[in-house]
Amino acid sequence: MEPRWLLTAFCLLLLTGSEFSLADKDTRWQKYLNKISEATQTYQPCSQENCSCHISVLKDDLLPFRNGISKELMLDAVQRGVGTHYQVIGHKLYREQDCMFPARCSGVEHFILEVIDRLPDMEMVINVRDYPQVPGWSQPLLPILSFSKTPDYRDIMYPAWTFWEGGPAVWPIYPTGLGRWDLMRDDLKKSATRWPWKKKSSRGFFRGSRTSSERDPLILLSREAPDLVDAEYTKNQAWKSEKDTLGRPPAKEIPLVDHCEYKYLFNFRGVAASFRLKHLFLCGSLVFHVGEEWVEFFYPQLRPWVHYIPVKQDLSDLRELLQFVKENDKVAEAIAIRGQAFIEDHLRMEDVSCYWERLLTDFSKLLTYKPKRKSSYKQVTHKPSSDLTAHWSEMHPERPFTCTPGCGVKATDTACPRAFHTGLLWDLFRLTLPRVHAAESADTQPGTTALPKHLGRPDFPDTGWDRIKDLFQKEPGQQYSEELTNIWTMGGASALVGLVYGGLPAARHARESFIRRGQGEVYSNRVEAVLAARNAAIRGFVRYGWRWSWRIAAFVTLFNAVSTGLSVYRDKNTISNFCAAGAVTGGLFRINLGLGGLVAGAGLGAALGLPTGAFIIGLQKLSGETMRDKRRRERREQYELRVAEWGNRLKLTDELVVGVSGCVSNPEMDVQRIEELLSQPRNEGSAEPSDDQ
Repeated sequence: MEPRWLLTAFCLLLLTGSEFSLADKDTRWQKYLNKISEATQTYQPCSQENCSCHISVLKDDLLPFRNGISKELMLDAVQRGVGTHYQVIGHKLYREQDCMFPARCSGVEHFILEVIDRLPDMEMVINVRDYPQVPGWSQPLLPILSFSKTPDYRDIMYPAWTFWEGGPAVWPIYPTGLGRWDLMRDDLKKSATRWPWKKKSSRGFFRGSRTSSERDPLILLSREAPDLVDAEYTKNQAWKSEKDTLGRPPAKEIPLVDHCEYKYLFNFRGVAASFRLKHLFLCGSLVFHVGEEWVEFFYPQLRPWVHYIPVKQDLSDLRELLQFVKENDKVAEAIAIRGQAFIEDHLRMEDVSCYWERLLTDFSKLLTYKPKRKSSYKQVTHKPSSDLTAHWSEMHPERPFTCTPGCGVKATDTACPRAFHTGLLWDLFRLTLPRVHAAESADTQPGTTALPKHLGRPDFPDTGWDRIKDLFQKEPGQQYSEELTNIWTMGGASALVGLVYGGLPAARHARESFIRRGQGEVYSNRVEAVLAARNAAIRGFVRYGWRWSWRIAAFVTLFNAVSTGLSVYRDKNTISNFCAAGAVTGGLFRINLGLGGLVAGAGLGAALGLPTGAFIIGLQKLSGETMRDKRRRERREQYELRVAEWGNRLKLTDELVVGVSGCVSNPEMDVQRIEELLSQPRNEGSAEPSDDQ
């Protein structure tokens, strides 16, 4: 009987243990299940009618301007130069001559032209840069339209240009930029059908460039647990060595349609909001969205735990979340289906056009004046298929240029005039054009590759020492960083102040002392006496002014160098940096008095650094931005200008290639034609060659 009782007890123990294991599992994931349950119960699906799903965003963005937008306020926005100025006059679109990113402006203009027949006369400033331009603390708030922002900004959001064109180019999978949204939707839906949930790999997947170090934990987790997630860095235009991809060679770019093979996909912000987010949902995969700071116009209606899994900015909860969805597959699939359905139903091309129309219509109602067309602005119309084709048609209306690449036009066809080029000439012409990859287009974003090195990089280094070294790097044709320039400028100004502060009292004292001492001396005339007194004053000015000058200059230069270095190294602009700088400067200036002098000088310097730092930071805030923000903004703007210039050059090259390659005729026909021309008799009126030629 004893063995039977032991066997029974052992079975009971196993059953009890399994029950405890199931109970522990339920308890472990209960917090996430509760969040999903609460979110889905409180979520109210929105209607597809008239893009009403996103109208609350539009109303919130326009709320600060409910009292109207005056002509003076709009003029201020235009003069700031933070965007491209557009006017709609008589159902025609006009734009200022310059646009930083032509492809981006073209994407914006496509949607405006779609609805222009229903728009009243109006004008607006549209920012096509990555960063928003209207901080919440700035006064007055300017009516600037931007595609993305954070809660700290008051820009008015519009649907990004990438819904039509101007998206990031990724070589070699998207050499001319991320495709049109309507076409990408079709491709991704087909891929989602090919990879239903049951066939997808139960792993996380990510491919992207290292635009910031916040992505590093995902890459490291992939190397530690490859069965959990497959994540690697790819190369972008800032890539220099394997250090930029965490010590490994850059991975191969993967098309978005191939992401659909995996159940769990990750979205990080780029320079601003990421363009890939809307694409990931259409795979029917579960989206892990990192951070909630950057948004586009359609983000607010995407709800965490309803449509996607929210992840902390530092990714500290990522491993646990991946384990949760792997062990709760049905729950994960339900979230993925809801996210996919939302994008399919509420982010169609008609929704984008509808939002543009509602935005511009409501914005026009806020204008308190009637805009007048600027004569220097050019009219924007729908683009022809080729600028060269349009130019040819304008110059030769009797012979329209209708050739397209590979059209096989005959050499005798008048629609493809031989005067334009021949196949042999095309071969020669093609050799003269620069060989440029499509990844070198104007509108590169993080995630693109292989831009020329002279363009630099848009972002700041991740480590403190790299940021310090970056201060001393001067690109060809440019000055040193503003921080270094400020240090030398303030040093020179303080030297001048010290010279005047110490020299003037010393000159006056030296002159008075000379007069007192020289009362018994005899001079030949009054002029000689005055010159002698003046020379004594000059000697006193130079002697004591120099002493004060170099001391004050050294103190100010050292203080600025230390405070600037700390701010750059820590990437923070705080009062503690100025206190530390004051302590270092004061201690060094009193080190000659021994340890006691060092401590006393450091304490006095730190005390003086406190109000100085508060004063400087206060001035920066009053000016509208801190030095750190200004440094980042100016660096990004300089980079964008260089990329835009490079892109404009490439655009001209591409247009020439497209136009010239439109009708490549048969080389054999060209040779035959040349032989025919050579065999023709000479013109009767041609002059005979002279003997002396």
